[in-house]
Amino acid sequence: MKEFKIEGQPNLILEVVRALKYNSSGIGLRKLYDIKIERKSYFNNKIIFTAKEGREINTQHFFYLALDINLTIS
Repeated sequence: MKEFKIEGQPNLILEVVRALKYNSSGIGLRKLYDIKIERKSYFNNKIIFTAKEGREINTQHFFYLALDINLTIS
C-alpha cells in the first residue's frame, strides 16, 4: 500500500494535525510519509499520507497515532 487517507470533520483533522506536530508517533510519521492536507468544505476534509520512496504504508503506525490522539482528548 502506497497511500493512506484519513477523512473527517475539521475537529478530527485538527486533532490529527496536532498529533503530527507534538506527539512522538506523529513526529515519526512525518519522517516516514509525505503528508498532504485537503480542506474542500466543512464535511470534506482529508489528510493523505503517501509512503516515501522505498517504503510501504504500515497501518500499525496509524494505530499508535490514534492511540496518542485518544489519550490527548480524554
